[in-house]
Amino acid sequence: MEIEEILEKLKELMKKFCNSREVDYDSITLETKVFEELGFTSLETLMMALAIEKEFDFEFGEIGPSVFKDVKSIVYYIKERV
Repeated sequence: MEIEEILEKLKELMKKFCNSREVDYDSITLETKVFEELGFTSLETLMMALAIEKEFDFEFGEIGPSVFKDVKSIVYYIKERV
């Protein structure tokens, strides 16, 4: 799976689970900061982690999703596992 494809799927998941605020999800790039720029709450982060696991068919395991500071780190983590 290519980086761009993973990024697009991730944006769709973000739209679905984190639509409580005004964010232009189409403008999200690999450099976008998950917490600072998107303002994800801990609950949204957990929901996103579960959705990512289901969508991409893997488990985060020992690493928690809160260690990901930007979209790039999430995308590359997913790429290594699919």
